[in-house]
Amino acid sequence: MRPRILWSMFGTFSSLVALIVLLIFSPPGLSHPKIKWAFLQLEDLRGAVSLFKVDHGKLPTSLQQVHTAGYLLRGIPSDPWGREYVYRAKIHDFDLYSVGLNGIDERGAGDDVTDHDKRYSCIDYSVGCPYGAVELLQGVLALFFASSLLYLVALLALISIRWTQKRAAGRVQI
Repeated sequence: MRPRILWSMFGTFSSLVALIVLLIFSPPGLSHPKIKWAFLQLEDLRGAVSLFKVDHGKLPTSLQQVHTAGYLLRGIPSDPWGREYVYRAKIHDFDLYSVGLNGIDERGAGDDVTDHDKRYSCIDYSVGCPYGAVELLQGVLALFFASSLLYLVALLALISIRWTQKRAAGRVQI
């Protein structure tokens, strides 16, 4: 194949790679770090409560009881907004969640952080927001930058290969 055709194919390929990387690692408005942190802490707390139930045959009355029994070695964490997690034991199950950004206990509704299945509001957490003009422009600029960087790396590699080939050819002729 001709070098120009290969170069053109590489440009298309590098643009696709850059787009995929951008979509995977930096989707604007699709996640909030405090919600992710709350999910991690909630998973740990749910696991500790479940272990307590298995070992003692009943649910604990509070998270303090779980900590005192040795299932939370580092203590009871605060949620990402600095508040206590809400724990309510029922007969066979329990509720465990963060009151979220507004600090109001809405019994798991509203902006309370409960689990991955819940929809979190664009207004409160900037999650699931439609793409605006600024985000779209940022995406286009990031794509342009990433593909330009890939072009530069490929150009340097091509120059290096040709320079090495010319050097090797020069040594053979001598």
